[in-house]
Amino acid sequence: MYNYSVNWIISREEDNKMGIVKNQKSYINIEKSDIMKKELIFLGPPACGKGTQTSKLAEYLGFPHVDTGSLLRAEIAKETPNGKIAKSFIDKGNLVPVDLVGSIIKDRLSEDDCNEGYILDGYPRSIEQADMLEQINSDINGDIKTSFRAIYFDIDKS
Repeated sequence: MYNYSVNWIISREEDNKMGIVKNQKSYINIEKSDIMKKELIFLGPPACGKGTQTSKLAEYLGFPHVDTGSLLRAEIAKETPNGKIAKSFIDKGNLVPVDLVGSIIKDRLSEDDCNEGYILDGYPRSIEQADMLEQINSDINGDIKTSFRAIYFDIDKS
């Protein structure tokens, strides 16, 4: 079992929009036996340990660890149409457009290894992306019952 201490939790019930509970110290216990389809999102500032923790949890649960940076680099390396477009923005020092990143995320989350669940690392980063992710999950999951959790790493700077 993994225990994560978090200061902010973003959660979504089936019938509600995404809401934020701020400044609530919580612990999330994730057991393999709890799994139906789990959609886990880890958010936080750079170098806060998201990648380390998501990799460990992904290995434990047997879920793919999906991070946008690796996806974009892979698309660029494979010279896919999306990769070429992303590279054109990155080469100019611009952010990759939200719709393009969403398309790449949707393609990845549609793969068979994500059928039981996945762990997203650092996505979504905005309300626009969160709304897009909700639509992506709806398109992919249909009527499949899922459990969605977002975990924010709040780093003490003192």
